[in-house]
Amino acid sequence: KMAKGQNNPKHAMLAKLAVGAVELYNQAHNESREIQSQGPNGGAANSILNKWTPLLETTTVMFRSLAQYHESAYNREIAVKRRKGFGAMIARLRLANDLCAQAIVIATDSNQMELLNELRILREKIMEIKEKEEENNDMIHKEPVPDAQDLKMIRGTNTKSSMKLDMKAME
Repeated sequence: KMAKGQNNPKHAMLAKLAVGAVELYNQAHNESREIQSQGPNGGAANSILNKWTPLLETTTVMFRSLAQYHESAYNREIAVKRRKGFGAMIARLRLANDLCAQAIVIATDSNQMELLNELRILREKIMEIKEKEEENNDMIHKEPVPDAQDLKMIRGTNTKSSMKLDMKAME
C-alpha cells in the first residue's frame, strides 16, 4: 500500500506507455503510407499495407485517446488532493472522447469490426466519467475547463525507434 499523501503512479505510467505506443504506431503508419505513395511498384507489400495502414491509423488514434484518459485519471487523483485541477481533468476527458470518436470513424470506414467494438466500449466508459465529472465541476468545483491545446503535453516513455520497415522481406 502507498503511504498517505503519495499519488498512485499507475495512471501516469499507463499514460506515458500509451504515448510511447502512439509514437511507434505513428511511425509505422507513416512508413506504410510512404511505401504506398510509391505506387504499384511495392507489389505484395502494397497489398499487405492496404489492409494494415487503416489499422495502424486507428490504433494510433486509439492510443492517443487512452493516453488522455489515463492522464485524466491521474489528474483527478492530484485534483482531489489539491482541491484544484478539475478543469484540466475534464479537458483531457473531452479530448479522449473526441479522439475515441475519431478512431471509431476510421475503424468503421475500414471495416475493423473487432477493434470497433472495443472502441465503442472505451468511448462509453470515457463519456460516463466525463459526464459525471462535468456535473461535479458545474455544481461543486466550478473550475474553467481549458481548451485541449492549452493542456500540458504528456511525455511518453523512451520507445522511439529509428527502424525502417523492410517491405522486401514481406514479399
